[in-house]
Amino acid sequence: MADLKLNGVTPNKDQIKLGSLGVLEIRYRNQKVWPSSSDPSDPYDPVEGQDFRLIALKTVSPYFGLFDETLTEVSTPYTFAPLPSNNVSAVATVSDNYTYMLAAGKGNNQTVQLSTDNGQSWSSLGFSSTRFSTNMSRSGQVMLVETGAGGIQVSNDFGANFNFFNLDNIITLGTSVVVIVKSALSSGGKFITISLIANGVPAGDSQFRILKSSDYGASFSDITDSLGFGSTNTDVSIQDALISGDGKYEIYFNAIGGKASRYSDDYGQTFVDKSYPSQDWNEQGQMNESGQYFMLNSTVSPGRYSTDFGVSNALGSVANSSSVSIGVSNSGEFSITGSAASDFGMKYSNDFFSSFTDVSPVSSVGPPFILIDVS
Repeated sequence: MADLKLNGVTPNKDQIKLGSLGVLEIRYRNQKVWPSSSDPSDPYDPVEGQDFRLIALKTVSPYFGLFDETLTEVSTPYTFAPLPSNNVSAVATVSDNYTYMLAAGKGNNQTVQLSTDNGQSWSSLGFSSTRFSTNMSRSGQVMLVETGAGGIQVSNDFGANFNFFNLDNIITLGTSVVVIVKSALSSGGKFITISLIANGVPAGDSQFRILKSSDYGASFSDITDSLGFGSTNTDVSIQDALISGDGKYEIYFNAIGGKASRYSDDYGQTFVDKSYPSQDWNEQGQMNESGQYFMLNSTVSPGRYSTDFGVSNALGSVANSSSVSIGVSNSGEFSITGSAASDFGMKYSNDFFSSFTDVSPVSSVGPPFILIDVS
């Protein structure tokens, strides 16, 4: 009898789920490939660790490491290679189990570096960005790097190949992108939203535009009109955008007082108004797999969170927090935010935002603190 193969590969036995009547499900790279389903959700099955880990910077080689919730470095089965250009670059985004990592400039554009082997080696991607403009799905399959002037580099094959998109051409003929406000990815990268500001839009339309991909970044379309935002710049100023890991929930946060944010709980098919606090959010918000838990940050109002899928307009607040760090685990059980006491400290929750514990700074360890789920 021939071996079962999917895309030419025989899946490991732990990728096959058996029931009393035979095979129930087969997964390849944590994505369900059989049986097929009309379920529109992102099929990636994210890691939900029993605890969480952090990738953080170090002042000594290899200039980054794996840490626990007390900022104590923990051992790994891998030997990390020194981070290239460590004086000006930092690890920017990391997949589940930190298998895939991207590094970019700490504040200014620097050459983007990719690791596909848990940080054991780094390779230059040949284009530049900052850590704030470098994005990756939890699976590591989809990577999106904003390279400036309305351009993005997208990979949907775990960094093997990147395709360049000129976003000017996706909105309307004659438009030019001024700035990308926020890129958000579902956990497997099936869904991507890009919120941006563009010049040259038709008279009466807002400069704030939203592009979306539902095919792992293979194509993008302008969905702005379907959201129902106002048509002028006095109606809308998108300052953060979130998408749940499964893609079911999308939220676009409006910073103009008295004007509604927009909220969808059906994969972006319909949107309703929400009156969340109007803040100049710092575009680093994160949402968990199911969409039940999310956190936003701003300089004046850090550590704001929801535990009810964003249904309530009111958001919780973490006392004495700062906007230096932010993170939400796939399950939502674990989260981090910065500490007002020190830019090199943090606060963490291990009980679904019910309480937060202060962590004092540790010598030679510093932000960005990137929360990751580890098997």
